[in-house]
Amino acid sequence: MQLIVRVRSFFSFPDGGPKTWSQRRTLPALNVDTHNYGLLQLVDFIAEHYLWGSKQRLTLWRELDSESFEIKSDQELLEWFQVNLEKGIAEIVGQIDDFEGLLQCSPTKRRCHPSFRNRAPTSEASTNVRSTSEAATIKRAKKNI
Repeated sequence: MQLIVRVRSFFSFPDGGPKTWSQRRTLPALNVDTHNYGLLQLVDFIAEHYLWGSKQRLTLWRELDSESFEIKSDQELLEWFQVNLEKGIAEIVGQIDDFEGLLQCSPTKRRCHPSFRNRAPTSEASTNVRSTSEAATIKRAKKNI
């Protein structure tokens, strides 16, 4: 299937970098295997062409004639591919927005921002291992007191 991604215009606020205007454009068409292409791969593809900061987030949308629906999971992305299977082309719109106020923990943010994702565990197993080692550290600290 051919994937067409359009990213709307936005101001980019990269961490430690200058504010820049990013013009709306359609990214180069991408041929994907619908069953082996996920949301994170799509985000990485967009990140090859655009830069955004940690106080910004990327949302992905599928547009129908009269409505738009946010794509939040691999399952929703696969469903969108299946809807467009006969056409052979799936179109997705990316939108980068700013967080308002203080930056808060966001599972979507952690999962979607490429530079943040590379530093943080993304699987539940990794999270459980980390909390186990944190518990061991606390236990050792209490022992030394």
